[in-house]
Amino acid sequence: SIDTASLRLLEKDLICMKKHTLMCSALLLVCAVFTGCGDNMNSSDVENDGGKVSADEPYESNFEHNDEKTNDAGDYVSGVIEGVEDAGEDIAEGAGEDPYLGAAVAAAQVRGFQRDLSDSTCIAACVKHFALYGGAQAGRDYYTVDMSRQQMFNDYMLPYQAAVDAGALTAMSSFNEFESVPLTFHKYLLTDVLRGRYGFEGMLVTDYTAIKECIAHGAAVDLKEGAIKAINAGVDMDMVDESFNKHLAEAVKEGKVSVKTIDQACRRVLELKEKLGLFDDPYRFCREEQAAELLQSDKYVSDARSIADECIVLLKNEGSVLPLKEGARIAVIGPLGDLSKEMLGCWHVMPKYHDQVSVYQGLVDRFGADKVKYAFGSHVFDDQKVENKLALDKNVLRRDRSDEALLAEALSVARS
Repeated sequence: SIDTASLRLLEKDLICMKKHTLMCSALLLVCAVFTGCGDNMNSSDVENDGGKVSADEPYESNFEHNDEKTNDAGDYVSGVIEGVEDAGEDIAEGAGEDPYLGAAVAAAQVRGFQRDLSDSTCIAACVKHFALYGGAQAGRDYYTVDMSRQQMFNDYMLPYQAAVDAGALTAMSSFNEFESVPLTFHKYLLTDVLRGRYGFEGMLVTDYTAIKECIAHGAAVDLKEGAIKAINAGVDMDMVDESFNKHLAEAVKEGKVSVKTIDQACRRVLELKEKLGLFDDPYRFCREEQAAELLQSDKYVSDARSIADECIVLLKNEGSVLPLKEGARIAVIGPLGDLSKEMLGCWHVMPKYHDQVSVYQGLVDRFGADKVKYAFGSHVFDDQKVENKLALDKNVLRRDRSDEALLAEALSVARS
């Protein structure tokens, strides 16, 4: 069973752990990512600690993220509510593999993010990525999902439904395809299931450049066809591609999209802004003076640390190596072992890079430099072209030593 007093402590601190920013053609999203919360996580932590801070921090930082194309100053802020993730899939954005636990975490996240919308620090939660984003074949992000509808509903859909039942105001279509149809064009899932079966009444946005990427899927010949298919499937907003802005007026004239469909999408966007109080205060989420006080504050960092501690599961402790003992000699080996900014994880925005401590430096601070040694060890990938695409630190990308030299150094450190 889930301890509901503990799904309510993540309602304050998640954004401290991970965040990412997505720019829309009409709205701005700043997303807090819950990572690994299915591991030994109390449900009240998710709602009270993680969700609240996940709302407070992007709310306070939004003044730096105005959309230059529309001059909308941070129209709304959104949290991530991810579905079930298979092992080896999109592990950075899910709460785990169990649908019941994932549903409990998702509902707690929504309550934590949205709380009372009359409170100016509350933000709109976003159910994403809808749907089956964690079910891609071979663990390949964006890739094909091939399963029966029975397995889909039994093993994957419960967290999405729980987030909708908890009142999530927005949702986002995922990149992957299902039944050979990209989710951005999948009317059965976006309209029949999400809106019809689950009763979602909020605004539905595509993922970043999703309509353009449907061309690569072979599902649309160009952005115009993509825009037509997306809005007719149930999408209300196109993120980044501007296909709606450029092509829907012409599509209406050609009779390929109805005026009713356009009105419905516009209404959902306007209703969201109204619920967030943006017509009364367009700059509600732009409080520069409060950002310095709240962003990565000692309290929020402390709460994030507590949440992270509860997410750790020790699977093996051969020879009782842990906890590390005073006087022990410690070797840290690996290209990210002494890279502090990598401690922020794969999704973050506006970090204070000087605040992070690498694994190596943390151990040195605790046990002393004479007891802890570091070796680079190896490259992240053998193929340097692949590494270059990962936006890794330049110290990780360096190729000034041979593999043999790196191995010799690592072995020497391990034996010392």
